Amino acid sequence: MKTLRLLLIAFMLLPVISHAGILIEPYAGYTSLTSSGTLEISGTEGEIEESTLDGMVYGGRLGVGISNFGIGVDYSQAPQDSGSDLTNIGAFGMVSFLNLRFWGTYIFSSEIGVEIDTNNETGTFKGNGVKVGLGWSIVPFVSLNAEYMMINNSKEDLNTITAVDQDLKGFLVSLSFPFVL
Repeated sequence: MKTLRLLLIAFMLLPVISHAGILIEPYAGYTSLTSSGTLEISGTEGEIEESTLDGMVYGGRLGVGISNFGIGVDYSQAPQDSGSDLTNIGAFGMVSFLNLRFWGTYIFSSEIGVEIDTNNETGTFKGNGVKVGLGWSIVPFVSLNAEYMMINNSKEDLNTITAVDQDLKGFLVSLSFPFVL
């Protein structure tokens, strides 16, 4: 009896699975993030100087698209002149309705390059965060996107810093080219 139920459920899901496709969405745009927080150097806690990371960002989403839904992996990189490149990798879920798309991303790996001026030590701050987005399809296969991002970096790989708590908050505006194959 259980086998019959499983076969019936599989048979009912077959049309949904047959409409699934591979979602490929490269994007490029502009990001502006404000950085703030605290760090501890040799037992002394201090404030991270508030600064802004802004400039070009590029990346892409790769996943599965089923009807008006999509899930997959989101990768982005924002190179900076100062060497403080920001790299994010996360899992996203997306819903489309007419010409609008909404998505949320859990960023499970975020890394930003840092340099400590006192001894010219370089390394990375690591953490995680979330981002939410809204996209508007201008024409088929072209989407104008706006995203808000919140990242907390609480790990570091520097010798002089013993603890870090850095918050990055800001927006991303991009143009993407979503395809479902």
